[in-house]
Amino acid sequence: MAETEEAQTGVPIISTTAILADKQNQIYEHEHDTTLQGAVPIIDSKDVNGSEVLKDDFNDAAVIDDNISSRPEAPSLHDSAVETSKDNVKHDATIDAEHTATSSLPDNAEPQTGILGDLYAGQYLKDPSSHASASAELPVEHGSLPTNDATSQVEDTSSSNNVSAGLTIPASVVDIPTQHAEADLAHGERQRSIYDDQEPMDAEAAAQYDLPDQFADEQDLEVDDNDENDSTMGGDTESLTTSLSSSIYHYRKEHGRTYHAYKDGKYIFPNDEREASRLDLQHHLFRMTFNQQLYFAPVTPRHALDIGTGTGIWAIDLADLLPECQVVGIDLSPGQPTMVPPNLKFIVDDAEDLWLYQDKFDLIHARLMAGSIADWPKFYRQAYDNLEPGGWLEIQDYGLPVRSTDGTHEGTDIHRWGVLLCEASAKMGRPMGSDACDLYAQQMRDAGFVDIQERMFMWPSNTWPRDPFMKELGKWNMINCLDGLEGFCLALFTRALGWRKEEVDVFVANITRDFKDRRIHAYFPMPFFRLPPALAGFVISCLFMIPTADAQYPRPVTYNNTLKSPINPAVTISYKVPDPGTCMTAFPTQKQYSGYITLPPYTLAPIQQNYTINTFFWFFESRQVPESSPLTLWMNGGPGSSSMTGLFEEMGPCEVVQMSDGTYGTQSRVWGWDRISNMLFFDQPNQVGFSFDTATNASYDFYAGEIIEPPTGPTTLPPYMYMNGTFGTANVNDPTTTTANTTEIAASATWHFLQSWLAAFPQYNPATRPNITSSQVPAAAAGVHLFTESYGGKYGPTFATHFEEQNQKRLNGSLPYNSTLEIQLESVGIINGLVDDAIQDPAYPEFAWNNTYGIQAINEVDYLNSRSYFAGAGQCSDQINACRMAMNTTDPGGDGDVSATNALCESAQISCLNVSSPYIKSGRSVYDIRQKLPTPNPPSAYQEYLNNETVLSSIGAQVNYSQSNPYVQQAFISTGDTIRGGLSQDLAYLVSIGIRVGLIYGDADYICNWYGGEAISLQVASLLPATIPMTSTTDPSAIVFTPPDYATAFPAAGYAGVVVNESYVGGDVRQFGNLSFTRVFDAGHLVPYYQAEAAFVIFSRIVQGTDISTGEAKNLSTWATTGTQNSTRTNTVPPTPSTTCWVRDWNNTCTPDDTEAMLAGKGLVMHGIWYPDDDSVTLPSSSVAAGVPGNPMPTSGSLSSAGQDGGSSTMELTGVFTATGTPKPSNSKGAATGLRAPVESWRLAPLGVLVGAFLLGGTLLF
Repeated sequence: MAETEEAQTGVPIISTTAILADKQNQIYEHEHDTTLQGAVPIIDSKDVNGSEVLKDDFNDAAVIDDNISSRPEAPSLHDSAVETSKDNVKHDATIDAEHTATSSLPDNAEPQTGILGDLYAGQYLKDPSSHASASAELPVEHGSLPTNDATSQVEDTSSSNNVSAGLTIPASVVDIPTQHAEADLAHGERQRSIYDDQEPMDAEAAAQYDLPDQFADEQDLEVDDNDENDSTMGGDTESLTTSLSSSIYHYRKEHGRTYHAYKDGKYIFPNDEREASRLDLQHHLFRMTFNQQLYFAPVTPRHALDIGTGTGIWAIDLADLLPECQVVGIDLSPGQPTMVPPNLKFIVDDAEDLWLYQDKFDLIHARLMAGSIADWPKFYRQAYDNLEPGGWLEIQDYGLPVRSTDGTHEGTDIHRWGVLLCEASAKMGRPMGSDACDLYAQQMRDAGFVDIQERMFMWPSNTWPRDPFMKELGKWNMINCLDGLEGFCLALFTRALGWRKEEVDVFVANITRDFKDRRIHAYFPMPFFRLPPALAGFVISCLFMIPTADAQYPRPVTYNNTLKSPINPAVTISYKVPDPGTCMTAFPTQKQYSGYITLPPYTLAPIQQNYTINTFFWFFESRQVPESSPLTLWMNGGPGSSSMTGLFEEMGPCEVVQMSDGTYGTQSRVWGWDRISNMLFFDQPNQVGFSFDTATNASYDFYAGEIIEPPTGPTTLPPYMYMNGTFGTANVNDPTTTTANTTEIAASATWHFLQSWLAAFPQYNPATRPNITSSQVPAAAAGVHLFTESYGGKYGPTFATHFEEQNQKRLNGSLPYNSTLEIQLESVGIINGLVDDAIQDPAYPEFAWNNTYGIQAINEVDYLNSRSYFAGAGQCSDQINACRMAMNTTDPGGDGDVSATNALCESAQISCLNVSSPYIKSGRSVYDIRQKLPTPNPPSAYQEYLNNETVLSSIGAQVNYSQSNPYVQQAFISTGDTIRGGLSQDLAYLVSIGIRVGLIYGDADYICNWYGGEAISLQVASLLPATIPMTSTTDPSAIVFTPPDYATAFPAAGYAGVVVNESYVGGDVRQFGNLSFTRVFDAGHLVPYYQAEAAFVIFSRIVQGTDISTGEAKNLSTWATTGTQNSTRTNTVPPTPSTTCWVRDWNNTCTPDDTEAMLAGKGLVMHGIWYPDDDSVTLPSSSVAAGVPGNPMPTSGSLSSAGQDGGSSTMELTGVFTATGTPKPSNSKGAATGLRAPVESWRLAPLGVLVGAFLLGGTLLF
C-alpha cells in the first residue's frame, strides 16, 4: 500500500488558483457545469512551434543579495545530465490524433495528428446535461491571413499568460456593492440563459467521471480548445493609449528570443511565435481544466476587459461566445490577429498605467500576471474603479516553488529552478508564484472587493497520476511546461541573476530531465493543497479501493525447435508450427512457423544496445511452389505499430471473424498476398506487438494506453478497461533503454534478425536456395521484396539502403563473407507512406481544402494559415532545414546520440504538426477523409483474438499482444526521427541500382495523402542521375541507345488506369522504368483493407516487374505508361457503416457518450465490445464458419468473396490477372466504395493508431 501511495502522490503539480471578486455584497447563485465537455485532442499543433516543449513551474522566493558576486551558483557547462532525455513528452503524443468534439481549436494550436499518425491521446466526455452554449462548436474560426501563400502570420505574442501549465492556479473572484439592483437582476437572468446547466457536480455525479469532488466545484473555468489566433489589433484606441505605430514592432532581441518593445523590460518573458504557440496550448489546457468554460463569474457581461491578452485567444473565444458583449484586450505586445469578431478590439497598453477607458466593465479578466505587476494594490484599485456596480474581477494565477510530501524534490534542479525564479522576479520588483498569489485575496479586500471566492485546481507535471483525467491534464501540462522553460529562464536569470546564456542552457537541460522524471514527486505549493474533505476522500479511494483486474497471462511456451543461429551462435532461434486453424490458409499444405529470434545485448555494436531483443515473426508459405516463390517482408509503421495489423487487417493469409457464439476464429483471405509469395511478418522495433526485451508481469490500462509495473488493480477504471498480463519492460521514464529510437538503429536490428532467420530457413532465401525454377514465378520476382506502409515511408528506404550497404560490405571484405548472408532485394513497396515531411507536409492544406471527394474539411482561413505554418519564417520548413543541417554535421549516422540535435529535430517535428492541425477540428478521420469520428474501419476483433490464451500458446507468444506501443513512439519522437530526412535520396539510390520502387497511395487517406505521395515520386525522379548511353560491344565509340533520364521521362509518363479485373479499373498509375506511383481509388490509409483485390494486383505486378496498369511483361529499362498528365478521377462519398465500440480501441471507435457510460460502469462488455444494454448485443448467424487453434475449418480451391471489394462471386485462390483491355470504370466486382459495408456486419467494425496508425499514443501510423 505504501508503494501505491507513493506512486499516487509523487509528482510535481502545478496548482491553479482562480479568484473571482464581485463588486457588491449581493450573492449570486453561481451555476456551472463541471463535467468534461468535448474531446481532448491527441496532439496539439499549437503546442510547440519550436523546441522540445519547455514549460515552467514556479517556485518559492528567497531573499537574495543584490550583489552580483553573491548570485546563485549557475550550473557548470560540464555538469552531467545535460543531454536531453529521449523520453518523449509530446506525443503520447505524438502523436494517436484525436479531435476536439466540442469546439474548434485555434488555427495554430490545434490538437494534432499531424506527422505521427497514432491519435492515441485520451478523449474526454461530454456531460449529457451540459448546456449547448458551453459545448457547441464556436461559430467563427479565426486566423490571421498570410500576406501571401508562404508568409507567416502576424506574430501572436503574449505578455501575461506567462505561467507554464502545470502549476496549480488560484482562481479568485471579488464582489463590489451595486447601486442598480434591477439591472443586476436582469444581468442575472441573462446569465442563467448561458449558464443554466453549469451547476457544480455533487460527489455522486463527479464519481461518474472518476474525478475528485474538488473538480465538482472547481473544474469549470476558462478552457479554450478552439480558436487560437483570432484577435484584432484595435482600430480606435483611446486617446491616451499607445497607437499601433511601427515602432511597437521593433521588438527587443536577446539570446535568440524577442521581447516586447513598448515599456521595455516590464514583462520578462518572450513574445515570439514560439511563445505565442505555447500560450495558445496553455489556453487549451485551461479550458480542459475548467470544463470548457471561459470564466467563473456569474455574469453575462456587456463589456469585458482582458488584461495581458497575449495572443488574444481568450478574448476571441469570449467575443465568439457572447456576440453582444464588447470585448477589449490589452497587452504590451501587438501580436494579436487582425481578423477577429466585430465586437472585439485589441489595444497596446500598460495595465500599470492609469486606466482611461470609455466604458466601465462587467467583467475584468487577468490570467497568469504574477511576475508582470509591480504594484498589485494599485492594480486592484484601478480594477475596482473600472467595474460597473455588480461587476466581477477574475484572476487566474500560479504558485511556486515546488515541494513534495516525501522529500523526493529535495536537491533537484526542478526545485532549485522555482526558488531561483522567485528570487529573480523579486529582484526585478515583480514577484511571482506564491509570493504574489498568497496576497491576492487580502489585497482585493483592501481595494473594496467583497464576496471573494477562491477555487483551486491541479495540473500534474506529467502523466504520473492514475486518474485518467488528471493523467491527461498532466500530459498537456508537461508539453506546455517544457515548451516555455527556456523563455521563463532566459531573461530572468541573465538580467536579474547575472547568468550567461550558456549557463542557462545547461540548467534548462537539467530541469527538463527532472521534469520528465516521474520519480520526483514534486508539486507546486498553492492554497489548493489545503485539500477540502471531498478531494481527500477521492485520493484515499484511489489509494486503497483497488478492484480486481482481468488477467490474460500467456501460458508457458514449448517450441518445436530451439537452435543457435548458423550465422551467430550467440543468437537463439525459437519457433513452432502453430496449431491448425490458428490462421486459416487457402490450402492446408501451406506451412507456417512462428516464434522469436533473440539477439543478446551488444549484438548491434557499436550501437549502444544493452538490452535483449526478442523479435517475433510469423511466416507463411506461398499457395503455390513456395520453394521458388519470392519472399515478401512486411512491416507496419507507427513508429510502434505491430505488423500483426497487416497480417490480420490487410493482406495476410487469414482474417478474424466473429462466430455465432460471439467468439472469434479465422478464415482464409481471398486476396492474401501469399497468393504469389512467401510472407514473413515481424514485429519491430523491440517492444512492438509480440516483441519484447524481458517478459514482465504488468497491468495494461486501455484507457490511458499505458503499462503499469508491477501489476495492480484498475483503481477507478472498470475491470474490463484494465488487464493484467505479461509485456515487455515499460520503461516509462526512458523508453530508449530497451528499443530503437531512430530508423537507422531499427534497420540495423532488422538486418541482424534477417541474417539469422534466412540462415535458419535457407529453403526460403532466394539468394541461397537451390536453383529451382518455375513457370509460375517470373525470374524478376525470385528475390526478396520489402513492403511496408505509413511510417514505413521511413522504414522502407532506410532498411533497404542498409541491406544494400551490408551486401556491398560483404563483397568488399568489410563484413566476413562466409558468416553473413546477402539479402537479395528486388523491390520496395510503400503504401501511404510518410517519406519526407519537407515534401509531403505542404500537401496537408491542399488535400483538406480541395480533394477529389469534394469534401472541404477546413475553411479558407485555416487553409491559408496551414500553408503559412509550413512556409512562414521560422516555421516548419525552416525548422526541418535546421534539423537536417545539424544532423548532417553532428549525427550523420542517425544514431540519435547527440542530445542537441535530437532536441532540434524533435522541436521541428512538433512544430510541423501545426501544418495539419486545422484538419483535426473537422472531426474527420485522419485515415479516411470520408469518415467522421469515431471511425468504423477496420474492426479490432483481431486484438481480442490474439490475446486469447489458446492463440498465444499456439503461436508461441511469450507476452500479451498490443497493437501499438506508445513508449516506442516516444523514443522516436525524442530524436525527431521523422524530420531527419534523406529518404527520397535513399529511394533514388535504390532505383539507380535496379531495385523496383512502388509508391501506393489510397486516395481517401489524409495523414499520408496521395498528393504528398505524388510529390515524393516526382522528387525521387528528379534526384536520379543522368543515364549512361549504352555502347556497342564491338565498337565502344558507337552509341547504340541512350535511355531516357528519370528526371524528364517519369514526369512525362502519363497516368494509365490500373485494370484490376475484367470490369474494374482500381486506380491510376504513372510508371517509368523501376519507379511507379499508384493512386488507388476509394481507399483509406490501410489500402489492402479497403481495396483488397486492387492492392493485391498492384503488389503482384511490382513484385513480378510488369506493367502495373495491365500486368503485361515489359522491358522496364524503357517502359513508360501513357495517358493524361494528371489523375483527375473524382470520387463519390458512400454512406458510412455503423460503428462498434471496442474497449481495446475506445479512443478511435467509441463515441464520447459511449466512453462516458463505460467509465461510469454502465452497459456491458462481451467479447471486447461495449454495448449499452442487453438488447444491443447482436451476434452473427450460425452459418459463419471459422477455424480456431486445433480445429481448422474445411478448405477448398475457391472462396466466396462476398463483402470484399463489392464483389459477391466465388473466386479462385490462386492466379494473377493480366488485362487484355481497359474496362470502363464501374462499381462492379472489385470496385468497392472503399468503406466496408454492412454486408460484412459479422466482421464487426472499428479500428484502432495513432497510433496502430502513425502519429502519434493511441494513434500511430500503421
